[in-house]
Amino acid sequence: MQKILFGLLWVLPALIAWIGWHAETSTTIDIGSSGDSALLTNFHEPESGLTDTYQWYTYRWSRPGAQVTLPAHALPAVLTLRGTVPADGTQVSLDLGTAVSVDLPQQTSLAVRRYHVLWPADSDMLGWAHITIDAQQPAQRAENRSLALLLANITLTSVDGPLRLPPLLAWLLLILLAPLLLWLSQQARLPRTLSLVLALLAGCSVTWLWAWQPWWVQPFLPNMGLALLALLALLGWMRLVWARVYWQPLPRLLLLLVVASGLIPLYLLLKYDLALWLNPVNLPIGAMLLGLLLPFAPAKAQPLLAAGIALVLLLYGLDRYQGAILKGYSTDFTALFRGVHAFLHGGQLYNFEHIRSNSLGDTYKYPPFFVLVLGPFSFLTYDPALQAWHLFNLALLLLAAWLLWRSGGQPLRSWSTLGLLYLLFSFKPLVDTLGQGQADILLLVSLAAALLALQQGRWSWWGACLALPSVIKLYPAYLLLHGLVWQRWQAVLAFAASIIVLTLLSIGLLGWPVHATFAFEVLPLIGGGTAWAENQTFNGWFNRLFTDEIALRPDEPGPARYLTYLAALVVTGLTWWRVRAMPLLDGMGLWIVAMLLVLPIAWMHYQALLVIPFYQLFLRLERDQQPWRWSTVLLYTLAWLLLCYGNQWTFFDRTYAGPLWAALLSYKFYGLLLLYAAIATERWDHKQWIMDNG
Repeated sequence: MQKILFGLLWVLPALIAWIGWHAETSTTIDIGSSGDSALLTNFHEPESGLTDTYQWYTYRWSRPGAQVTLPAHALPAVLTLRGTVPADGTQVSLDLGTAVSVDLPQQTSLAVRRYHVLWPADSDMLGWAHITIDAQQPAQRAENRSLALLLANITLTSVDGPLRLPPLLAWLLLILLAPLLLWLSQQARLPRTLSLVLALLAGCSVTWLWAWQPWWVQPFLPNMGLALLALLALLGWMRLVWARVYWQPLPRLLLLLVVASGLIPLYLLLKYDLALWLNPVNLPIGAMLLGLLLPFAPAKAQPLLAAGIALVLLLYGLDRYQGAILKGYSTDFTALFRGVHAFLHGGQLYNFEHIRSNSLGDTYKYPPFFVLVLGPFSFLTYDPALQAWHLFNLALLLLAAWLLWRSGGQPLRSWSTLGLLYLLFSFKPLVDTLGQGQADILLLVSLAAALLALQQGRWSWWGACLALPSVIKLYPAYLLLHGLVWQRWQAVLAFAASIIVLTLLSIGLLGWPVHATFAFEVLPLIGGGTAWAENQTFNGWFNRLFTDEIALRPDEPGPARYLTYLAALVVTGLTWWRVRAMPLLDGMGLWIVAMLLVLPIAWMHYQALLVIPFYQLFLRLERDQQPWRWSTVLLYTLAWLLLCYGNQWTFFDRTYAGPLWAALLSYKFYGLLLLYAAIATERWDHKQWIMDNG
């Protein structure tokens, strides 16, 4: 069976690509519609107008030298352009690929016309066909803008032609995609049959999309190919370092993480603007380059390179935190501040009109208890309140770091402490939640305190520590399952008692009506998921695959929601089973990752809580005397690569470019899956388990 699957891995994508290259009979592009900017160069913004039958249509004006890039699957074809040229004497010519040049007749009116041109087979190595629009404009014209051709619609209608091979480079990339994915999954030590099936499904799916919906895949092929090559080269270097460099395990892992964290910034720098290379946001690239040299440099040069890496990361972290703290406006904080300020000054805490119209909009939706936390800040004006909240959260972050360090029990001068500092200075979700004025750092402090209580064997305090984040954001109550697994009923009772005390305190200070409003009117409206790019959960992944628009609005009951429930049950069941073979503290780390996966909505800044499982990783690697499998190290490194950098705007521009693009937008969700798999499949020392669980 494995031999058959391996053969299909090479043959099936090649066959699908060849058949699809000849199966496309017509391609139509509506100019001015969402996503057309990926195919157009040097065009003006979309506009709309009325046809002679009084129907709306969208269009764009091109500038001289503009270019349209189309999938060439339908060629040879009749090209039909729906549009017109300016009525001011402008002479417009079209270059179709490398073989055809056409002069369009001058017009005396702006009436939309149809132009038909026979276009022979002509494409580049990636399967693109290019239309170049040239124009000679008169010296005197009424329009101030530089206009060449109005385009409303482009259609390619295929005509009979000889059989042709797909474009060489595109064909090669599609054929190699599945084997490369197989190699990656084998490096992670997945069962070979499962690896073959997953790689075959992924390769055939992408090839099928390229063949029958080429504009959903074609724009991403070059970047996908370059990204895979860069990733393979990087993994080869990492494997060499892990196998041949005889350092302690934790310093080696930290070096791998530093190098991996520079890959996404490097891609963004090369893709958008090399002139921005001095921007502090690119400092992880400098750390990556120094890290690549460090293990193979002369012994005398290694301390200098290590000091250079530390200095670069320190400057990067300081720059990020400075930008977050000095941020003059925060949409999230504004929504929280507005609601609390209004309530404490006699108004309504919840804006029902706003919540009903869009429960994900910028308005206060937290439980009433959070008023007690933010209330003192609301008596300031907005700007001082925002700065005070930033400084308060920065102090909380330092407290969380101290609590985590205490729970680890390692000396101050240790590699794990250095790793904790690396997390603080390099983990983007921490900076994002600080800059946005969110409450995640308050949750992180509470969970760090719970971890310390667990380390000291104080289950009642552990349950009490979980209560505070649960009355602020509700979802941390999921972590109580960790106490239920081990039947620590004192933790459950302490949690319940603390919830009751905090709720009664909130009711006593704020009144019952606002709590009833939240429980019976607000809460039923805010429990769904969304396809929005920032939602990196199972729900977000399913919703993005089942929609053709990525918008900040709640989902509707349907397949995505039901699959979310199923995934939540499966992940919760797996976690329940797995943590019974893990130390108590590390089991809590796995529950945190599971929680962020199964929530209907978990914005990227929620991932600030992942500081806990990553720090626990550093502690295990520092203490463990047994050699670690490369597959485990690989999973952790890839998870860090995807999670440490970027947010919803890194790759998202509010347009929809097809299901492949929607799947790629879930890159941090894949990082969470890899982190979960790394923790769950790690080899746990039985003696440590006995010592921790008594």
